[in-house]
Amino acid sequence: MDPDLRGPRLYRKKSGYYYAIYYHRGTQDQKWVALGTKRERIAEAKMARLITDGHDPFSTKANITIGEAAEKYLESRKKKCTEETVRDLRSFCDLFVAHCGPDTLLRHLTQNVVEDYYFQDRLALATQHGYYRRAKALLNWCAKQGWLDRSYTFELEAPRIPNTRHAYLKKEEFQALNEHLEENTPWLAPVVRVAVGTGIRLRGMQQMRWADVSMQEGHIKVTGKGDHERYVPIFPMVRETLESLNSHTEHVFTTPRRDHIHYHKTSRKFKAAVRALD
Repeated sequence: MDPDLRGPRLYRKKSGYYYAIYYHRGTQDQKWVALGTKRERIAEAKMARLITDGHDPFSTKANITIGEAAEKYLESRKKKCTEETVRDLRSFCDLFVAHCGPDTLLRHLTQNVVEDYYFQDRLALATQHGYYRRAKALLNWCAKQGWLDRSYTFELEAPRIPNTRHAYLKKEEFQALNEHLEENTPWLAPVVRVAVGTGIRLRGMQQMRWADVSMQEGHIKVTGKGDHERYVPIFPMVRETLESLNSHTEHVFTTPRRDHIHYHKTSRKFKAAVRALD
């Protein structure tokens, strides 16, 4: 162990959580190691284990930048997440790294900088909460690599959870929506009817192929996250809709210009139709 290392000593923050504080005489730097408990006896036992194990928190302070850490994080996600999820994470990491500064050392990243990223007035509350969860996931992963201690994620202030109310589609509302789509956006009408009749999400509707549909057995195979497969029954309204479509295409749902529906365009068209009926 480094002879300039002093400590640890036990410290309790106002939040009630205990930390082990180390001090390095050579650099005159401090390192706080979160013990993850509010009970003094457990904190003392954990700190004693750190001493016994010869824990040196300064040895984990690799000179890795936030940009390098984000790239390594994305590489690790490629093995466990879908391509779509990785693309979303890439978009988040690019914005987060640009905010923090790509050449900023991870060990110099402060709590205020991270919170300033997701506490932005221009962001909706739900978006703030999504940014917070992703930032916390990234920093937790960095802590597991030994580049950061968990005091960052312990102390990060979470945005208030949005108070949303679920709105359920009534029968008369569905009929009005279907008539509006048949008249204005006919390619979207069958998409909505099958979605309502099966509960399949838009991503599943976009990826649905005729090979996944078994009219004889009366079910549709849906592949979700992690390649998890499930079978959804075909009810009369769904069967009638599917039988009205062109089964000679690869994908079940198509547009006049594409062999399959576009995720974001479909979402925008649906929202526009809903607004038109308000």
